[in-house]
Amino acid sequence: MSNRYETEIVRLHNFFVDWFTGTVPQTAEAFAPFKEPMSPQFAIISPQGLSTGCGQLVDSLWKSHNLIPNIRIWIKNVTVKQQIGDISIVTYEEWQERDGKTTSRVSTVIFQPFDHPQYPLKWLHVHETWMK
Repeated sequence: MSNRYETEIVRLHNFFVDWFTGTVPQTAEAFAPFKEPMSPQFAIISPQGLSTGCGQLVDSLWKSHNLIPNIRIWIKNVTVKQQIGDISIVTYEEWQERDGKTTSRVSTVIFQPFDHPQYPLKWLHVHETWMK
Protein backbone atom coordinates (compact mmCIF):
# COMPACT_ATOMS: atom_id res chain seq x y z
CA MET A 1 0.00 0.00 0.00
CA SER A 2 2.74 2.52 0.87
CA ASN A 3 4.51 1.84 -2.44
CA ARG A 4 2.22 4.18 -4.40
CA TYR A 5 2.90 6.94 -1.88
CA GLU A 6 6.64 6.38 -1.98
CA THR A 7 6.54 6.35 -5.79
CA GLU A 8 4.72 9.70 -5.83
CA ILE A 9 6.95 11.31 -3.20
CA VAL A 10 10.13 10.20 -5.00
CA ARG A 11 8.69 11.30 -8.37
CA LEU A 12 8.00 14.82 -7.10
CA HIS A 13 11.40 15.19 -5.46
CA ASN A 14 13.12 13.94 -8.62
CA PHE A 15 11.25 16.70 -10.42
CA PHE A 16 12.63 19.22 -7.89
CA VAL A 17 16.19 18.08 -8.61
CA ASP A 18 15.61 18.32 -12.37
CA TRP A 19 14.03 21.76 -12.00
CA PHE A 20 16.61 23.21 -9.60
CA THR A 21 19.52 21.91 -11.68
CA GLY A 22 18.02 23.01 -15.00
CA THR A 23 17.99 19.47 -16.37
CA VAL A 24 14.49 20.18 -17.72
CA PRO A 25 13.59 23.35 -19.64
CA GLN A 26 11.68 26.18 -18.00
CA THR A 27 8.42 25.50 -19.83
CA ALA A 28 4.84 24.97 -18.71
CA GLU A 29 5.04 21.39 -19.98
CA ALA A 30 8.17 20.62 -17.95
CA PHE A 31 6.61 22.31 -14.89
CA ALA A 32 3.38 20.26 -15.10
CA PRO A 33 4.75 17.35 -12.98
CA PHE A 34 4.81 19.79 -10.07
CA LYS A 35 1.76 21.92 -10.77
CA GLU A 36 -0.76 19.28 -11.90
CA PRO A 37 -0.93 17.15 -8.73
CA MET A 38 -1.09 20.14 -6.35
CA SER A 39 -4.48 21.04 -4.93
CA PRO A 40 -5.36 24.72 -5.49
CA GLN A 41 -5.72 24.87 -1.69
CA PHE A 42 -2.34 23.20 -1.12
CA ALA A 43 -0.14 24.69 1.58
CA ILE A 44 3.29 23.78 2.89
CA ILE A 45 4.62 24.64 6.31
CA SER A 46 8.40 24.92 6.18
CA PRO A 47 10.77 23.75 8.93
CA GLN A 48 10.95 27.42 9.97
CA GLY A 49 7.18 27.44 10.54
CA LEU A 50 6.28 29.55 7.50
CA SER A 51 3.12 28.63 5.61
CA THR A 52 3.12 29.02 1.84
CA GLY A 53 0.00 28.58 -0.28
CA CYS A 54 -0.14 26.97 -3.68
CA GLY A 55 -0.07 30.15 -5.76
CA GLN A 56 2.94 31.59 -3.96
CA LEU A 57 4.73 28.24 -4.06
CA VAL A 58 4.14 27.89 -7.81
CA ASP A 59 5.55 31.39 -8.41
CA SER A 60 8.56 30.82 -6.17
CA LEU A 61 9.38 27.43 -7.64
CA TRP A 62 9.04 28.73 -11.20
CA LYS A 63 11.64 31.42 -10.43
CA SER A 64 14.04 28.87 -8.90
CA HIS A 65 14.67 27.08 -12.20
CA ASN A 66 18.36 26.24 -12.65
CA LEU A 67 19.36 28.06 -9.43
CA ILE A 68 20.74 25.10 -7.45
CA PRO A 69 23.00 23.21 -9.87
CA ASN A 70 24.55 20.90 -7.28
CA ILE A 71 21.52 19.75 -5.28
CA ARG A 72 20.86 16.10 -4.52
CA ILE A 73 17.63 14.90 -2.82
CA TRP A 74 16.70 11.45 -1.59
CA ILE A 75 13.74 10.05 0.33
CA LYS A 76 13.72 7.56 3.21
CA ASN A 77 11.24 5.87 5.53
CA VAL A 78 7.91 6.50 3.81
CA THR A 79 5.19 5.44 6.26
CA VAL A 80 1.41 5.53 5.96
CA LYS A 81 0.25 6.90 9.31
CA GLN A 82 -3.50 7.11 8.84
CA GLN A 83 -6.21 6.60 6.25
CA ILE A 84 -9.58 8.24 6.72
CA GLY A 85 -11.91 7.59 3.82
CA ASP A 86 -9.94 8.54 0.73
CA ILE A 87 -7.54 10.80 2.67
CA SER A 88 -4.07 9.42 3.49
CA ILE A 89 -1.58 10.88 5.95
CA VAL A 90 1.97 9.83 5.13
CA THR A 91 5.34 10.70 6.65
CA TYR A 92 8.77 10.56 5.02
CA GLU A 93 12.30 11.80 5.50
CA GLU A 94 13.73 14.15 2.90
CA TRP A 95 17.51 14.37 2.73
CA GLN A 96 19.28 17.10 0.73
CA GLU A 97 22.89 17.62 -0.12
CA ARG A 98 24.26 20.82 -1.61
CA ASP A 99 27.55 22.66 -1.33
CA GLY A 100 28.92 19.75 0.71
CA LYS A 101 26.28 20.15 3.43
CA THR A 102 23.60 17.56 4.17
CA THR A 103 20.29 18.46 5.80
CA SER A 104 17.29 16.33 6.65
CA ARG A 105 13.68 16.92 7.51
CA VAL A 106 10.71 14.77 8.34
CA SER A 107 7.61 15.66 6.36
CA THR A 108 3.96 14.84 6.79
CA VAL A 109 1.88 14.92 3.63
CA ILE A 110 -1.86 14.64 3.21
CA PHE A 111 -2.90 12.94 -0.03
CA GLN A 112 -6.18 12.34 -1.81
CA PRO A 113 -6.69 10.14 -4.88
CA PHE A 114 -6.49 12.10 -8.13
CA ASP A 115 -8.17 10.97 -11.33
CA HIS A 116 -5.21 11.75 -13.57
CA PRO A 117 -3.34 9.27 -15.79
CA GLN A 118 0.15 10.41 -14.69
CA TYR A 119 -0.42 11.61 -11.13
CA PRO A 120 -2.66 9.27 -9.10
CA LEU A 121 -2.39 11.31 -5.91
CA LYS A 122 -3.29 14.93 -5.22
CA TRP A 123 -1.06 16.79 -2.74
CA LEU A 124 -3.28 18.60 -0.21
CA HIS A 125 -0.84 19.68 2.50
CA VAL A 126 2.79 19.23 3.66
CA HIS A 127 4.36 20.05 7.01
CA GLU A 128 8.16 19.83 7.36
CA THR A 129 10.28 19.67 10.52
CA TRP A 130 14.09 19.69 10.71
CA MET A 131 15.77 16.49 11.87
CA LYS A 132 18.91 16.54 13.98
